[in-house]
Amino acid sequence: MKGNKLLMGLSCFVLVACNAPPSRIAPVYQSTDQYEKHDCRKLTRQLSQIDTIILAQKSQLQSDANIDTGIVAGSILLLPLGLFALEATGNGDLKNEYAQNLGKQAALRQTIDAKSCDI
Repeated sequence: MKGNKLLMGLSCFVLVACNAPPSRIAPVYQSTDQYEKHDCRKLTRQLSQIDTIILAQKSQLQSDANIDTGIVAGSILLLPLGLFALEATGNGDLKNEYAQNLGKQAALRQTIDAKSCDI
């Protein structure tokens, strides 16, 4: 009984401490107003740049999530104290930046569509 409570407590800790995979990060809304004055060429260039940034961030976030999964699996099987290593793999700033960039990407695509730009 006591072991079950400990396991449940550790599970709750793990769920909070783990890095979320990029597929679980929602974009932060960005207004299209900042892009309205840009021409199609500049819009497509900015979209290309943000796509590249998002790809790199997505890769890093997925890597961090995979590392956390390994830490959790190893810690549950071998040494529960290893779960404290999850704190060291936190990437809150990267998650926030990724969500902001997803929002910018959506705003850029919306503006490009509204202006009927060829991509």
